[in-house]
Amino acid sequence: MEKKISREISDKIELLICEGKKIEAIKEIRKVTEWGLKESKEYADNLTIELYEKYPGKFKYDPTKSKGCGTAALFFVLSISGIFYLLV
Repeated sequence: MEKKISREISDKIELLICEGKKIEAIKEIRKVTEWGLKESKEYADNLTIELYEKYPGKFKYDPTKSKGCGTAALFFVLSISGIFYLLV
């Protein structure tokens, strides 16, 4: 059964999201609502967009920008591994 999020907890979740601590926010959402990971993440993602549209100055980062560095780093590591494999 779904639990209602109190104003106090909602404020805490919003603060975590604005600080870029989305994982902690999702954990808090899961704890108070008993939702699964998927539902909690979707809620946090939607709330992030909503908050950023209303209060962009509260954010310490821009949640609309992709963090594409992970793909580049993975490609680099795989490339180096492949070269090493060919040399050995």
